[in-house]
Amino acid sequence: MACLAMHLAIGKKYLQNHKTENESEFLDGTLAPDLANDKIASHFGENKKPTTVRELLEFKMDIVKAANTINLDSSFARAEFLHLICDDIFYRFVYSEELEKWTPIEVKQAMYDDYDFVTYYILNKYNIELPKSLVHLANNKQGKSQFFSAEAIDRFVDVVASVDLFDSKKQILTDLPSFRNNLIKQLNLVKKPQLKVK
Repeated sequence: MACLAMHLAIGKKYLQNHKTENESEFLDGTLAPDLANDKIASHFGENKKPTTVRELLEFKMDIVKAANTINLDSSFARAEFLHLICDDIFYRFVYSEELEKWTPIEVKQAMYDDYDFVTYYILNKYNIELPKSLVHLANNKQGKSQFFSAEAIDRFVDVVASVDLFDSKKQILTDLPSFRNNLIKQLNLVKKPQLKVK
């Protein structure tokens, strides 16, 4: 999943283009799935232990189930759905066949290690302050990420923040592969991050 800072950056950028949203309710919804006690349930995922990286991506969450379940009738619900779209696309954005040389646990750990660098960059670039209750999650750690270039982070924020949530819901329910491919194409205008080979 994307880090909290990335979700906040996407949420704030989305709010710039949708002035009718309730800002505080939307930002709460943006973070809600990752702050839930049961993250598998909040991401509509399956409680299975993946044996490959590809399975990790598929088991992480069920975007079709989310689209069927979440009514986009409040700022909170719309933000929650945006969060889940972000997570669904995020793993596919960072995925490469090179990752199949890793175990799912190694991929998760490498991403979490990189989140420190990504969080530091995003908080500074987008002038974001984490809520006081979440400040402990942001390490002031500068360095080079092996998954994400600054350009890739910015592109990801821009592309995901520009989705039309109502149209996205229809596309997810009728043609999920096309929905994903369209966003991935937009993201791949930036060179894909290069992973260090283990």
